[in-house]
Formats: sequence, structure tokens, C-alpha cells
Amino acid sequence: MSAQATWEAPIARLTYVVFGISYNKNWSSYSEMKTAHAMDLLEPHSDEIQRPENDGLQGVRTKALQLLSKYSGYGIGAADLVQFMHNVATVTCPLGPKLLTLIGRHDRDEANLPGLIPSNNASDPAFLIELFQNKTITPQGLAALLGAHTVAQQFYIDPSRAGQPLDSTPGVWDTNFYREMALTDPPRGVFRLQSDAAISQANGISSRFQAFTDETFGQTVWNAQYSAAYVRLSLLGVNNINQLTDCTKVLPDAITSFSA
Repeated sequence: MSAQATWEAPIARLTYVVFGISYNKNWSSYSEMKTAHAMDLLEPHSDEIQRPENDGLQGVRTKALQLLSKYSGYGIGAADLVQFMHNVATVTCPLGPKLLTLIGRHDRDEANLPGLIPSNNASDPAFLIELFQNKTITPQGLAALLGAHTVAQQFYIDPSRAGQPLDSTPGVWDTNFYREMALTDPPRGVFRLQSDAAISQANGISSRFQAFTDETFGQTVWNAQYSAAYVRLSLLGVNNINQLTDCTKVLPDAITSFSA
């Protein structure tokens, strides 16, 4: 069975963006971990999933473990599954891009080091930028990656406001997140992360936020820059890049238009 055929079966059930981003962010150039892996998928009893920065991912992990158990006999690995989940989730969001999807990562069974994912309450933009530069992500790339919050909701930061989205159109991969971050206060019913507010004003990032709000080209520019930044993020620590297989073809077609 070809690599592309192997990955067609689980497409319909893979609908999560944040899972992929969270696991990619666990890598650092200062870390001894030099291979991409997905500890919480490989180890059912891992305590990594209980770390505060992973709150909200437990249910996603359960579904991922079920998929991994069902399809691992076809050569599907945990690290690849995490990336595939993200890429399917992104392209099935209205206006979301179809991302380069490379398959064939080697899994590891060691837990990621703590402290490599920033707190949602981080308020020092210089710290946040440095944290991502240590992952080889530029401020411009970070600005693009943050736009994934356009389809996010919060449940654990403030339980009294559980379910509130981070922009006013959480079901659409649009640039409203950037537009609404420019407002003094978020729209009614929209939750604003302290870390987002802090970094949106940082040098090298605020100008990108503004560019992504352009009515004519903003969506296209953001999708292109997000795609480039995420592919880079998804390959951090992968030591067999030249042996990966391009399985982008098996992703659904992008939904290129949307009207409320």
C-alpha cells in the first residue's frame, strides 16, 4: 500500500489544529531532543499531558490514541499523525490553506522537556520572541502562527468564561483575529489572551499583524506566511527530512470562499 493510500482512511476524523502546534513548540535548539516525536500519543501513562500548558488537549489525545491504535498496522506513526491532524483541521476550516504534508518521521518515547511552551499569561514579548527564535521561528513567522487563534476557544484559563472564542468568527480561518487584536478591548463575548495582547505590540510583529488585516491581500499573505512557518515548525528536530514522503495530495481541497 502506498504512503498516500495509507493516509486516506483517517481523514474524516482529524479535526484539530492546536494539537500539532503544541507538540511542535516543545522543540528548542538548546534541547538535547533532536528528533520530532509525540510522547503523549506513544505513552498512555505519560504525565506530560497533565502539564498545565496542555490543558484542553486530553480529549484530543484520547481520539488520537484511538486512531493510532487502529491504523498503526499500516505504518502510521504518532509524530506523523499529529502533523496530519493539524493539516486536515486547517484545510477543512473555511479559507484555510492546504499545507505541505510530509510523512515518515521517526518516533521517540522520551517526554519533552518542560518549559518549552510559553504560558498563556506571559506578558514579556521579548521573552516570547526569544523562546520561538530558539525554535528557529522568526518574529514574522510567530506573527503568522499566532493567527491560528482565529479558530480557537478557551476553556481552562478562565473557567467562568469557558467556551469563549479568541475572535468573533471561530469557525472560519479568517483574519478577524488580527483585526480584533488592534482594538482596545475585544468584542463582546471574545476572550483575549494576555500573551497575545503583549506580543501584538512587539517590534517585528505589530507590522505583520497590520499587514494581515489588509482587505485585499491580507488573507492571501497570511495563509502563505502561516504555511511557510508551520512547515518549518513541523520539521523541527526531524533528522530524516530527505526520506519523508509528500502526502499533500490526500488532504481535502481547500474551501476558498465563505460568506456568513
